[in-house]
Amino acid sequence: LEQQADLLGLSAKTRSTINRYQRGLAAFEDRKDLLERASYFLSFHEALETLFTENPELADRWMSVRNRHFHYKTPIELIQEFSWRGIFMVNDYLQYELNI
Repeated sequence: LEQQADLLGLSAKTRSTINRYQRGLAAFEDRKDLLERASYFLSFHEALETLFTENPELADRWMSVRNRHFHYKTPIELIQEFSWRGIFMVNDYLQYELNI
C-alpha cells in the first residue's frame, strides 16, 4: 500500500485511505494532481488489457517487469524516480504500442 500511495502522490501514512479506496468505501480527494494520477493509472490498466488480451497475467504484472525501453527499469521505478515525467514516459510508450 505504501508503493500505491507513493505512486498516487499520497503520503505513506494514508494506508487506511488507500485501503478504503480499493474497497470502494471512499472517493478520491478532490485534488487535481491526485485525480490526474489516478486517471493515468486507469488508462495504463486499460491499455495493458488491450495489449495483452491473450495474457492477462502479464497485463497485471507489466508495471513491475523490467523493460528495455526504460533502460531496464520497471514502469513503477520510472514513475517513482521521475514522478510526472515518468508517468508521461509510461503513457507515451503504451500509446505508441497501442497504435502500432
